[in-house]
Amino acid sequence: RAMGLEGAAALSIDRLTDEFPRLLAGDLQTASRIPQLTSRALDKRADLAALRLRDDAARLRLATARANEQPQLDVVLGLTQNSLGEGASALAVANTLARPAPPGYSIGLVFQKPLGNSAAQGVSRQQAAAAEAVQTRLRELGFVIENSVDTSARAVQRAADQLREAEAAVKAYATSVQNERTRRQLGMATVIDV
Repeated sequence: RAMGLEGAAALSIDRLTDEFPRLLAGDLQTASRIPQLTSRALDKRADLAALRLRDDAARLRLATARANEQPQLDVVLGLTQNSLGEGASALAVANTLARPAPPGYSIGLVFQKPLGNSAAQGVSRQQAAAAEAVQTRLRELGFVIENSVDTSARAVQRAADQLREAEAAVKAYATSVQNERTRRQLGMATVIDV
């Protein structure tokens, strides 16, 4: 009645046409393979790989910001060439360039050391905070992935165990139904019992 069948239709039900899928016990030992599964998940996750690249970029920006806190010594090299065209019109550039003077060279040193260097230190601290935030997100995502793999692996193991129990219950019920049919054929049980 639970399946919506009448008595005669319920009695005509024979064996199942489809068996349960066979459980390959060796393939589902997920609880023992959690470290390998976790390692594989950490290697394959695109979001984790992207976050690792962001971490590398944040470290590079931090190193650059710290380098900018140091005093700077720059070497400035110059090469010049002048020419003079007196009395010529402003449009007579060709005559002026035809009589160039010899080139001139210059070299200089520029040393910069800001007092207090507060701006560079502020940028450095800001980059350090950004790098630490990326590190925190990276660790958190790693923990989430590890926990998800652990939970999923144990859920698969539980499902496999439940499948084994369901198979045993189906076999027990099938045997019970077959026994009741045999008893009915022998006249020892009624249709209701079957």
